Amino acid sequence: MIHTSRRFLAILIATCTALGLSLPAQQVQAQQTHLVYAGFLEDAQVLTMNFALSAPDKSSYRMDVNGDLIGLMASMYPFHMQLSSQGHMGAASAAPSQFRSTISTADGVRLVTLNYGAGGNVRMADSPPTQEGQQALARGLLRGTMDPLSIIAAIARGIASGQGCGGHLPVFDGVRRFDLNLTPVPAGTPLPRLIHVTLASEPRGCNAALELISGFDQSAVNSGMYPKTARFWFTSELNAPWPVLLRIDADSGLGHIRMEYVGAN
Repeated sequence: MIHTSRRFLAILIATCTALGLSLPAQQVQAQQTHLVYAGFLEDAQVLTMNFALSAPDKSSYRMDVNGDLIGLMASMYPFHMQLSSQGHMGAASAAPSQFRSTISTADGVRLVTLNYGAGGNVRMADSPPTQEGQQALARGLLRGTMDPLSIIAAIARGIASGQGCGGHLPVFDGVRRFDLNLTPVPAGTPLPRLIHVTLASEPRGCNAALELISGFDQSAVNSGMYPKTARFWFTSELNAPWPVLLRIDADSGLGHIRMEYVGAN
């Protein structure tokens, strides 16, 4: 059971920590928004996440995230994460300047800081260093990547700018390196069942095919534990005019994984 929970944590971090929102196309006042998300494995809630999102001006963003396992999973494998991302917004995308990750487990605390420079250069400091992170660094896999929070900001920004969902986004979270290949959700696709919010208009959907590149447990990859695709849903009705992520759905060998918005505080 411990081995299964470790695999689940790796999968959840890799596919479901990418929550956020984008800045609107027009100028906004400095503001902060607090959102709450829940993570589920099948129908059992196993994770809760709290977001503090701020837009100091029309061209910058900051996201601070806290997440904890809950219930039986927490008693088996204590887990807490703190993520922080900040950067700038362009006309249709996001450009991170710094990402910080603190992951606390029964094995200790792991700290990662990613600083983004010109030309796609990324500098990493990790303590203690992980084999996976150091291998990615040695192979030159960090260049041109974005952190998982900024990735979702970039997707939402594209939707808000009218460019829709599409393109290739390289992701690195300090340990895992993967690509997201984005396509619009086909017309006629059933909409997600939303329990905690009622919308006046249909949410916008985006499909993502995941290409796992580095840092993933090979035995879990071979057994199909990691999702091959994920689906993101956004709305402009929460804290409008910002497109907010409503939900992520993905299927893995462990079952159906979803992260969904449950409220604001």
